[in-house]
Amino acid sequence: RLVRDPTQKLFDESYRFEVGDAVVVRRGGDVALISTGTQTPRVVDAADILADHSELSVGRPDTNIVMIDLHNRQAADAAQLLSDAGVRLSVYGPQRLRAVTHLGVSEAEVRRAAKTVAEMLA
Repeated sequence: RLVRDPTQKLFDESYRFEVGDAVVVRRGGDVALISTGTQTPRVVDAADILADHSELSVGRPDTNIVMIDLHNRQAADAAQLLSDAGVRLSVYGPQRLRAVTHLGVSEAEVRRAAKTVAEMLA
């Protein structure tokens, strides 16, 4: 599949895709964003938005999965708060949330969700 909307360029012409290899684009400490294929630029945008908040440390993604570790609140409480604001995340542990992007999610929706998470959880 090809991306339907314009996205940022993540790699230069020297990059060669290797089946089975993961590429770490940026390291962080509190949030893991993992992406693949056409969703990667969208998740990178979400990482950039979340990284602007000093209480979150965000690494660049490798697939379309976003993991958020919470330090001062329970994941179930945070998931409910975000759901009330229109952002649905899965509880993945007592203090961990999981979000997944897919082809049906636009770049604008990813940005809105990331901003909402950053504002409500930071």
